Amino acid sequence: MIVTSLLLHGCAALPTGGGGGDGAEQHTAALDCASDLGTETRMAMQMAEEQAMEGRWYAALAELDALGTQHDEVVLARGQILSRIGHEDARDAFRQVKNDPCHRGAAHHGLGILSLRKADYAAAEEHLREARMALPNVSDVRNDYGFVLMLLGKDHDAEFELRTALELDDGRSRALENLMLLYLSRGETRPLDDLVREHGADAEMVSRLNDRVDRLEATRLEAQGEIILGQPLDGTADEFELGIPNEGVE
Repeated sequence: MIVTSLLLHGCAALPTGGGGGDGAEQHTAALDCASDLGTETRMAMQMAEEQAMEGRWYAALAELDALGTQHDEVVLARGQILSRIGHEDARDAFRQVKNDPCHRGAAHHGLGILSLRKADYAAAEEHLREARMALPNVSDVRNDYGFVLMLLGKDHDAEFELRTALELDDGRSRALENLMLLYLSRGETRPLDDLVREHGADAEMVSRLNDRVDRLEATRLEAQGEIILGQPLDGTADEFELGIPNEGVE
């Protein structure tokens, strides 16, 4: 596993498979995910991450391009940066590694975000479900999956995912906002008040989210096939980080 400051902490402790095959075999495969990067490649990856932290996305991508495509960790990192800068080649990078049991969660997460950008909600749900199964304790994954479920009108499941995301990351603002938005759209004042009190949400945040309710309802109608907008409501953790952990490695 790449040890860097941009690491998403928390590796999957459960089988990574999304169905089919024996669970014990999947878990064994996940435990075999030690990084095979050499010292020079690891140092180059670290340099790319430092550049990404500084917002130098194109410089970071150039560093990764110099490493070739023989390592799935490098391919995944390229996909994450390509997605961050809105480049179409991100999809190919994620697809290249999505069947690797060590990277499938992060790859499906990336594919889910790309599908959401295209307003392909069915594909977004499918990919993010796979990501959620592979990386059940990563807050961003649970948030993004919960957000898509909310758009699809699966409010009960969405609440579960968003609550989980919130607790995994100790009140992360994006999950908090999405959960508050869900309650606002349903007119559920009691759980909303509880969230405001527990997490210190101010009146400005509540007002801003109130302004998004109409947009949420329109996007939900689109996601459920009733109207066409073509511009998804933003509510995902749409900012990929290098060094997504290999699944099953602690």
